Amino acid sequence: MGALQNIADSSYSFKLSFTKFGFFFKNDLSSIFWAGISESNELLELRDKIENKLFEIGVEKNDKKYKPHLTLLRLKKNDNIANIKLILNKEISNIKFRVSHFSLIKSELKMSGSEYKIIKKYNLKLGS
Repeated sequence: MGALQNIADSSYSFKLSFTKFGFFFKNDLSSIFWAGISESNELLELRDKIENKLFEIGVEKNDKKYKPHLTLLRLKKNDNIANIKLILNKEISNIKFRVSHFSLIKSELKMSGSEYKIIKKYNLKLGS
């Protein structure tokens, strides 16, 4: 998609950091264990540019509040999450990383679980 390439070509890489661990729940069951990511103006601006450009070509905007995170694992109904809950309220400190690209990813739900395929990787300009 040329429009996404234009966004990448006009956006600089930036740094983020992890903040804490948490769960997303579905039907009152823990389903996704994640590491939270600090919000930054650069991240929110990049997200907004991408979402607005996709909306222009017919992709609906997501109504959910944006929660930057890295999915660490997906839990099944019978998984024992006691050990994971031990670190739930721990803060993650001093783990920083550079966002140097974003990817267009196809997600396909199968009986065995979700499958993801990278369609295209978009490199950002080198930032500070």
